[in-house]
Amino acid sequence: MTGIKGSNYYEGILQLRNCTKDAVIFVRNKIKKEEGVWIAKEAEVKGGTDIYLSSNKFLKKVAKQLKERFQGIMKASSKLYTVNKQTGKKVYRGTMLFRMPSFRKGNMGIFKGDKVKILSIGDKVMLQDTMTGKKRQCKFEEVDKSFRVL
Repeated sequence: MTGIKGSNYYEGILQLRNCTKDAVIFVRNKIKKEEGVWIAKEAEVKGGTDIYLSSNKFLKKVAKQLKERFQGIMKASSKLYTVNKQTGKKVYRGTMLFRMPSFRKGNMGIFKGDKVKILSIGDKVMLQDTMTGKKRQCKFEEVDKSFRVL
């Protein structure tokens, strides 16, 4: 599907939550450089920004780049928008949620009463106990809720 640049037409939404200004600027710069892609609408919401994009394909591409560069968690969903009357194909609008944690790789902090260091961040977070040296993996959401940076 194609739309008119500057129109309200969009194929997907990039939801940025708890993101730094650098992450938002990164996304806007990627959009500017991509031919045929534009922002149909941008909305400030509780906890972040929603960017309505003209291309689902680009939405997936930029979301992957965001996750690689800024270390966070990505969740994808899609919703049936319409059925093309000429081809009978279903047309979906995609949504990609990118959430940056309040912690970064290398941060020291308290997690469940233990002093730990963040070793890596992905869908799972690798932690190392600073007293025992023992490593453990925890779910991103669990660490995001309970970790306190020192």
